[in-house]
Amino acid sequence: MTIATATVLIVDDEPQVCQLIEGLLTGQGFRCESAQTVGQARRRLLEARFDLVLLDVLIPGSSGLEVLDFIAQRRLPTRAVCMTGLPTEGWEERMLSAGAAAVMQKPFDIDTILSAIAHALADVAPAPRAQAAGQRRASPPPALPNGPRATSA
Repeated sequence: MTIATATVLIVDDEPQVCQLIEGLLTGQGFRCESAQTVGQARRRLLEARFDLVLLDVLIPGSSGLEVLDFIAQRRLPTRAVCMTGLPTEGWEERMLSAGAAAVMQKPFDIDTILSAIAHALADVAPAPRAQAAGQRRASPPPALPNGPRATSA
């Protein structure tokens, strides 16, 4: 998969936002679908494989955190980039610690979206999440050639 051939699920309660982003991304070669509710997003994530979810932080009656939790609980090979029209203070940390690769402030332009997508897809798979703390676990130190694992400083 190249970045431009990635499959993207756009989750936003505003259909016009989904249509705008879908139009921008399909013009760049991405394959896109959209969902306006958390329930629709969950169904689509179970029915098809998506490389990336562009996810609104606040969805009426819910939040993007529910979708991030769903992805993590099912161990789906899907990265996430969150978008919000709210001040990102507080939300950004919550979304990143829940597994999002990036948080974008609305309104944004095509360069911002493409940069966030490139950043998110640069990692092959989402990092596992620590259950109790809700934070990313540290990766184990790399193995040394013909020897034990390196120790962390």
